[in-house]
Amino acid sequence: MEREKETGTAFFQAPVPFLKNERPQEKECPRKKEYPQKTGHPQKQRKQKEKGEEPAPHFLPSQTRPWIQLRLEASRTFFGPGPCELLEWVEKTGSIQEACARMGLSYSKGSRLIRDMERELGWPVTVRHTGGTGGGGTVLTDGGKRLVNRYRRLQAEADRAVEELYRKYFGE
Repeated sequence: MEREKETGTAFFQAPVPFLKNERPQEKECPRKKEYPQKTGHPQKQRKQKEKGEEPAPHFLPSQTRPWIQLRLEASRTFFGPGPCELLEWVEKTGSIQEACARMGLSYSKGSRLIRDMERELGWPVTVRHTGGTGGGGTVLTDGGKRLVNRYRRLQAEADRAVEELYRKYFGE
């Protein structure tokens, strides 16, 4: 009770180090200067534009780049960067198991990706040879090789187109 009279606070509360109208100085974040300030809400910018006002410019960091990821689908998505890489590793290693190990996939997941891909396409992308004295292995069919080749070319062309569109809209 004595303390309450002296400081104006209850004994279990820490005394406030400033008066009601004073606030402690805020420390400026050292990383704050590294990032550009946000320019406002897009809806507000749209309204400004409708009124004939120019919205505040919005700058992207210089290291910003566009990135797209192509996927192929029929009744569902069956081919993209992951399955394409899996087929490339199968071609290099001659083994689904080794390809999965290199990618950090379980054999069952890799095998399922290939099975689903073949089901959607309606034709085989791999030919599997069972083991024996020479050992087994897996190779890509001509169709599987064409699929990988065309997908990679499509991805490269799409990347170039996106880069061009990025420069058009964001300049560099």
